[in-house]
Amino acid sequence: MKSPIKLQLVYLSDTNKRRFYKGAPMELLSEYNKMTIAFHAGTNPHKARGLRLQYAFEENNCGGVFTDNEGSFEKGFDVFPKTCTYIFEAPPGKNVELSLNFLGLSGAENRATIYGIIPGEQDYLLKNITKEIFVKETFPFNTIRLLMHSNTCLFMGQYKFISANTGRGA
Repeated sequence: MKSPIKLQLVYLSDTNKRRFYKGAPMELLSEYNKMTIAFHAGTNPHKARGLRLQYAFEENNCGGVFTDNEGSFEKGFDVFPKTCTYIFEAPPGKNVELSLNFLGLSGAENRATIYGIIPGEQDYLLKNITKEIFVKETFPFNTIRLLMHSNTCLFMGQYKFISANTGRGA
């Protein structure tokens, strides 16, 4: 006997998938600024019912996606701990140069992490920042993600997309 309950697998990222009951309304939230939803109809085109999708873009009060050739960003003190995600997407053939200046309470850890992103692969840990006050570094990726994990410090940062071949700006 076949089970009357059917489950759908939904992939929220390359490594994150969830099961939902078929036909039940579901709310999906992507981890980054992109989401891919693949819909596969059954083998019988006369029984296929299609896909209904409603979406909205949520404003994040910290973090963001940066695609201009250069710019600045900052994070102030927070009352409650939270993680802010900053994504830097340079065009192909460019690397990302980051300059970060941390101001915090005496002895507090900054707790920031930087990952290199290659689509379809696992993210690469590039740097853990704990006690540094100033960081200026060029990362050999055209897309990186900066996670800021603390409410005990504020930071100001600048970024620039530089040529992967010459090490010079746009």
